[in-house]
Amino acid sequence: MLNYFYRSISPAISYQLAIVFRSIFFILLALLWVRLDLDLGTIGKIEFLFLLGVSATSFIVNGTIQHFLSKEELSPTHLFSNLFFVSFFLAILLMSLSYLKPDWLLSNGFILYSSTLLLSSGIEPILLKNKEIKVQITQALMYYSILILAGIGLLFISIDWQYIFVFWGGVTVIRILWFLNFIKIRALQFYSVGIFSFLGYSFFATATQLIDQTLVKIWYLDEIAFFAIFRYGAREIPLLSILSSSFSNSKIPFVEANSSFYATFRKKSIWILLLLFSISFVSISTSNVWFTFLFGNLFKDAIVLVDIFALLTISRTLFPQVFALGLGYEKQVFKISIIEFLLNLLLSVLFINWWGLEGVAIATIIAFLFEKIAIFYLIYKKERIKVNQISFIYLHVLLSILLVAFILVKYQVL
Repeated sequence: MLNYFYRSISPAISYQLAIVFRSIFFILLALLWVRLDLDLGTIGKIEFLFLLGVSATSFIVNGTIQHFLSKEELSPTHLFSNLFFVSFFLAILLMSLSYLKPDWLLSNGFILYSSTLLLSSGIEPILLKNKEIKVQITQALMYYSILILAGIGLLFISIDWQYIFVFWGGVTVIRILWFLNFIKIRALQFYSVGIFSFLGYSFFATATQLIDQTLVKIWYLDEIAFFAIFRYGAREIPLLSILSSSFSNSKIPFVEANSSFYATFRKKSIWILLLLFSISFVSISTSNVWFTFLFGNLFKDAIVLVDIFALLTISRTLFPQVFALGLGYEKQVFKISIIEFLLNLLLSVLFINWWGLEGVAIATIIAFLFEKIAIFYLIYKKERIKVNQISFIYLHVLLSILLVAFILVKYQVL
């Protein structure tokens, strides 16, 4: 039965499943800190660690992966070598910060885990490109299950919570060594031709999220609890972004400039459109219940942020970047991402004065939507690709209006 399952799904679906496993792990990770009865201040410091060690480097990971997937001449060795360089640099940076800022809780265990996690992020896209469907699903399920079970075990063992990072880092090292042997990588071979446009685009796309978190950290400098509330309120971002980015990244290597591919892509995109909007409607309608159940009254002020960030579905379910990157317009997309970043920065500074944390969230929604509209214009201008050729735009607009109205009614704005 399992063999039939593996034969019936595509490499793209197996890649998306692997990324979903990862998103589930990070959601459960947020739940773990609450169940350990840590105070808001400590949780805020932990979230700041993940901002430093994971979020701040995600643009390099995403840009490097998109570069690898879009260029047929690149081998697994090229991707792994580039990520190894970044991982090594991250470890050195975090070690330096641990001496300069001992109050940041930058333990050796966390440094090991964050740097090896970055290096292992190349496993899924390499298996996607090599069409290793069975290995893709099996290795991801086993790896994240072990991490989750170890985290659950921490709840029943009276040890310092920081030791969990040592175990996670060790498991990740074993995963990397297994992968190197499986894919037969024996030496490093760096490749940087054409990568900087991808890194630039990914940097500014990620920076729109990082700028929100950094702004909140600075604005509420003496209130680390507000940073924790914002990070937990923004938990909708990983779920939406991972599901949508895994879909778009899995399509980049196979983009073709013809009407047949446009129609096929449009047909396959309908499931992600309906899935993410369904998740958002359910999330908004039940957030008071499920969020309080999971995280308790400690984070009740984050519920409105969760609801606002659900509006990211509007931009996350549009995929013009697949065609722009797949057809070689990464430089133009990079320029659009700079404008998006500046727009988000301007609106965030303006809106945080007016509406506080909620204003920062609204600024992100606007900036993300602007980016997608601009890229749609780009591919129409360059390739004459119309919006309705690659998306169900009328259905999308209808669902978007209903989603916004749903939030306005919930908070009695309408």
